[in-house]
This record gives sequence, C-alpha cells and structure tokens, in this order.
Amino acid sequence: MHYNYCKQPDIFFISDRPDMNRGSYRIWVDYLVKSLTLIGFSAKIVHSNNIYKEVTNESFVIFDKGLSASLINKVRSEIMLDVLFGSINPPAKDVLPVDFVIVGSREEASRLSKYTNIIYVPLVELPLHYLPFKVHADREVIKICYHGNALHLSSFLSSGLKLALEDLQSELKAAQRSLELTIISNVEKPWWIIGKPDINIKYLKYDWQTFPLQIVNYDIGIVPNCYNRSANRPISYLLKKVLNMELSDSDIILRMKSKSNFGRLLVFMQAGVPAVADLTPSHLELLGNLRYGFCASNRESWLKGLRQLIYASERNKVANEAKKYVSEKFDPVQWAQNFIEDITLIKKLTHEKDLKLSLNLN
Repeated sequence: MHYNYCKQPDIFFISDRPDMNRGSYRIWVDYLVKSLTLIGFSAKIVHSNNIYKEVTNESFVIFDKGLSASLINKVRSEIMLDVLFGSINPPAKDVLPVDFVIVGSREEASRLSKYTNIIYVPLVELPLHYLPFKVHADREVIKICYHGNALHLSSFLSSGLKLALEDLQSELKAAQRSLELTIISNVEKPWWIIGKPDINIKYLKYDWQTFPLQIVNYDIGIVPNCYNRSANRPISYLLKKVLNMELSDSDIILRMKSKSNFGRLLVFMQAGVPAVADLTPSHLELLGNLRYGFCASNRESWLKGLRQLIYASERNKVANEAKKYVSEKFDPVQWAQNFIEDITLIKKLTHEKDLKLSLNLN
C-alpha cells in the first residue's frame, strides 16, 4: 500500500560521527541513503549544525545511533516545522523525543517496545548483495571464519563451539586434511583467553572496504552469539518438587544480548558462505529451513553442522539456496520502498491524531 503526499518528502540523516567501519552508520545511514536515492527519493546525510537550512514541512529527520536526547531536543526546538523525527536503534534505558525508531531485529524491537512506532530495516550489506554466486571447491584445508566484535569470542566456550572445532580438527587430521580459523574483528589481534580453541587461528582487523573481498574466500561461517548452559539436575528436581516449576536437566538455557540481530549471519549468506549459527530468534528467522544453514546449541550440534559442510558439494548446495533466499527476501531496493511506506504512514497517522486532538480541544 502506498501513501502519497503532494510533495515528495526529503529525508535527512543527521550524523556527527560518520564512520563506515561502524555498522549502524554504514547500513542504516550510508547504504539506506543510497537505496532511497536509487528509487528516486531525496535522501542525504547532514551534520546537526546544517540541518536547519534545508528542512521543510514534508521532511523527515533521522538521528544517527548514539546522538543524545539533548541534541535531539535542540534540533527539534530550532526546527519550527511539521517534521517527523526518528532515531536509529537508541539505548533501551532512554526514551528519546522522537516519533519513530529504526531497528534491525525482533529482539531489538522488543527491547524498544516503549516506543509507539518501530520501523524494521534489516542489516543488509549492500556490496555483498550484488556479488555473484560463489562456487566452492574441495581442498585439504577447511577455512572457517568468524567476524564480529572481539568481546563475543568468549561465547565459543559456553556454546560448545570450542570443543566442536577441536573435534573437527581431529577428524580432519585423521583424513589427511586440516582446519584453519580466521577471526575478523574490531582489533588487530584480540586478547582471547576464554573459549579459544586449540587449532590454527589467523586474525584480521575489520575494514569495510576489504571485508567483502575477504569473506568470499572462506568455506564455512560460524556465528556464536549466546552464552549457553544446561539445567542442573538436582536444582531442576528441587524446583519441580517444591515450586511446581518445570525445568528439565536437558533444557537449554540461553543468555543473549537484547540487541541481538542476524547481521553477522546474513553477511555469510549474502557472500555465498554456508554457516552454522546459534539459536537466537533472529537466526531462526533465516535458518528455519535446513536448506539455508544450520543452528547449534551445544558441542554435538555445532560439530554436526560443521561436519555437514566439509565437502564442497554440500557447501555449494546450502550456499546457493541461502543466497537465493536472502537475495529475494532482503532486496535493498524493496526494503527502501518499505521504509518510505512506513514513515509516510506514521506521518499520516500522526497528522490524524493531532487533528483529532485539536478538534477535541476546540
């Protein structure tokens, strides 16, 4: 459904800290501006000091992630026009003075449910979307890749991934093959103590320009995101008997960030690299169909998923299905159009609400 105004809206993204290595800026500001421009809308990135010169009644003003409530209030007070304001993935502890917020996952939407209007914009890496399908070949060294913040590396231990990688290395060694893990993170060589597997590991510092060229060289992607543990048998029994609370010793207990999203998994699928990921809600959105990749929650399930991808024939099958799926479902042009429809509808409903309030007051 399309909601049209007499004048096409101008969309301004306020960013005082542009940095393409920062994912929220790269995807929700720079790439979104490029996609909106591609479908014919006026979208641009401006500094907060320059916004006042161009804004009109039909404008939308969206604040980059990390911009404070005081700055937003300052801008709002100086723009004396009928403008809608939005914010990109704000912190949960604050309630910013905006009309809508932008999120990248169901988890983030739940975390920010105090806001009335939430717009979902998936974390699509624009350069990877347009890559051709990757063709995998069998080779002696299986190259596995992790990319993300170095702080998450400790999850290799509790998830069972550390032991699964060591098990896989032993199996490959018996077959005259080997395993190599590459960590692409925000630091050159992270200080990694908890969860570091005893296998061959290489380190690369993330750079947004070289990353698309690097990631296509890997055979398997891994996406640990949770801290896992199994229920304790004596405690489970006690809770069941005393409190009538069901807790089995086979239950999986997951601890995850409230800002979890599928961005790191989607990157592998876009690049044609089959992946094994943990059981966060967003990952299940992409991996609900086993043809697109595998989910894991313990040592055995990580190892099973990795085993299924050690041969090129299976990697090609999974990677092609996954890339086809995400290319169709997360087409950046379509999502840019969805974004326009969402903000236009919010403005329409806001006008109707303001008009109703005005009539009631009179």
